[in-house]
Amino acid sequence: MSTKLTCKQAQKMIRAYLDDELNGRDSAAFISHIRNCESCRYELETSFIMDYAVQYLDEDKVDGFDIKGLLDKRIQEGEKRMTTRRVLGILLWAAVIVMALAIIIILVMLLAPDFYSTVIFPISRLLFT
Repeated sequence: MSTKLTCKQAQKMIRAYLDDELNGRDSAAFISHIRNCESCRYELETSFIMDYAVQYLDEDKVDGFDIKGLLDKRIQEGEKRMTTRRVLGILLWAAVIVMALAIIIILVMLLAPDFYSTVIFPISRLLFT
């Protein structure tokens, strides 16, 4: 799904969002949309209230619950998860690149020792000393 959602697309995703069924990319697009669209935010709040107000009433937690605060907290937690996923994705790619470079250097050392000793070793000494 594209990163920009229409209201119709976002409204179709409300149930999946409330049921934690959206993948990371869809969740990010959904949260971005509802942060900027009052109409869709209202639809989300209405669905959230329907789901969680009944749950709170059933559990006798009537005294002073903040339904809007609960929804805001849930959205903020989703944004934190997305940020964590992005950082972990970047770290994973950095680790893959470092491993690939290490494998290349090891292969050059084994297959072309003269090239390693005359070209790569002096460069690595300059970079890491």
